[in-house]
Amino acid sequence: MSVKEETIEVMVENDMINWILKLLEKSKNTEIHIFSCDFSSALLANILHSPSTLEKLEIEPAFAKDIMMSLL
Repeated sequence: MSVKEETIEVMVENDMINWILKLLEKSKNTEIHIFSCDFSSALLANILHSPSTLEKLEIEPAFAKDIMMSLL
């Protein structure tokens, strides 16, 4: 397992996905620096494409559904 993968697992365990989603949602009504929006979007993509995250989404369909609904 790579350091990146281990870091992503910690981020998922600490609810970083929902934190990023809330930040991006907040950026609709509040001015958030473009760097923060770009970085958080890229980080979210990396987290969601991680093998450990994909495995968690398969095991926990309610969690996957909540994320997908937030993204929509």
